[in-house]
Amino acid sequence: MSTTIETLLTLSLPEPKTETVTIPRLVMPDGKPLTLELRQLTFNQVADLRAHNRDFAVHTVLAGVKAPNLRDQSLREHFDAETPAELVKKLLSAGEIEELSARISTLSGYHRKTVELVEDVQKN
Repeated sequence: MSTTIETLLTLSLPEPKTETVTIPRLVMPDGKPLTLELRQLTFNQVADLRAHNRDFAVHTVLAGVKAPNLRDQSLREHFDAETPAELVKKLLSAGEIEELSARISTLSGYHRKTVELVEDVQKN
């Protein structure tokens, strides 16, 4: 019979979750909406964002958008944004920033049921 520790030692961690979304308001030259690839953040990344950033949603978007690279210098220059955070604020509406932040949070395990209660009390 194997113990829980022995069983855990056989597990591999799943790949981080990703999700592709579009921003219908931002239409590319080919007529299609802007597509963003979002990624799951780790606990440490989220904790660091909460501790060090007043604009948590903006910095969550910066950390959670895998592609395109919103820190790209040429992109910032094109939109006359001094910082990546300023670029996000110029490129996306307030609602889009909040919704993207929420989607990234969901990918990261927030806002959804992630644990289940085990009923181990026997009824007499």
